[in-house]
Amino acid sequence: MADEALHPLTNDLVDRFALALKEKLLASQIKYGWADDWARDDWQERCQASLLDHIGKGDPRDVAAFAAFMWHHDWPTATRPASKADSALVGELREKAEQADAAKRNLHGLPVLAMESDTHKGKLALWCDNGLAGVGQTCVAVNLGEFPDEQIKAIAALANIAATTDFAAILAALSDRDVVLEEAAKKIDQRASYHGDQDQGPRRQAAWKEARECAATIRALKGGVDG
Repeated sequence: MADEALHPLTNDLVDRFALALKEKLLASQIKYGWADDWARDDWQERCQASLLDHIGKGDPRDVAAFAAFMWHHDWPTATRPASKADSALVGELREKAEQADAAKRNLHGLPVLAMESDTHKGKLALWCDNGLAGVGQTCVAVNLGEFPDEQIKAIAALANIAATTDFAAILAALSDRDVVLEEAAKKIDQRASYHGDQDQGPRRQAAWKEARECAATIRALKGGVDG
């Protein structure tokens, strides 16, 4: 069927662009000494960052070159997300924050205290505000010997810590950290790409390659808070 064949104009476009891309790659090979560096498996983050950087530079052949490199390696064009461990940690922190907020809504006041019961002489009890005006702290549970007193004190301490910890502020701080890290990585990428495009010696070229790898490392430190 005719529909199964690539349209002649599209076929011509692909052939012409392939030739143009070869010319661009050959020029880069002659200028920078790059040959089969793209075949290495250790530069995924730098390749992804370079693709994004060259989109803003204007030459579609550069964009296509990095896309081809990623296609060869079966890498996605998106930058690598935070590690599963970091993402899981952030997810757990969000979950704990929701649990703490739900618990705080049922507490009318702080702190939760561990002190002697007003009804059982010599027995330790948990006290908290019951929300009634003018009543203040009320005994809510008396330890009749089922638990060590130190455990009751620990329960009160943990309740106060969970209720007073600002999980939202912690998540916001982590998010701000990710923004700062990404900005730093972008600056390194921009500097490395600019200087890397200049006609420089092999040693300086290698230094800028290392700079790009540093940018990739910075991105790997991000915690996935906004993911």
